[in-house]
Parts: sequence; C-alpha cells; structure tokens
Amino acid sequence: MKLRKRNAFTLIELVGVLVIMAIIALIVTPLVMSIIVASLAPSVSEATTTATMLSARL
Repeated sequence: MKLRKRNAFTLIELVGVLVIMAIIALIVTPLVMSIIVASLAPSVSEATTTATMLSARL
C-alpha cells in the first residue's frame, strides 16, 4: 500500500486553527480595549477642561 502525499490541510485542522484564533481574540480584545480607553482618558479630560475654560471666557 502506497501512502498518498498530502497537499492540503484537512477540515479538522482548519477548524482547530480557527478555534484557537477565536480564543486568542477573546482574550486579547478586552486587554487592547482597556489600553485604548486608558490612553484616551487623559486627552478627553484635558479637552473637557479646555472646553470648559473657553466657554467660561465667553
């Protein structure tokens, strides 16, 4: 019996990779979002302060 040469991935292998990528995305997404929110927080508060000061001068 001759063994066939594999030229492609099986469906199980592709589904396994997709599941692993989905798990990684579920773990990483909240971390990235918290970093983005934390980095925007000082600039948002500075902009609010500046807008308040400018409106008080008018």
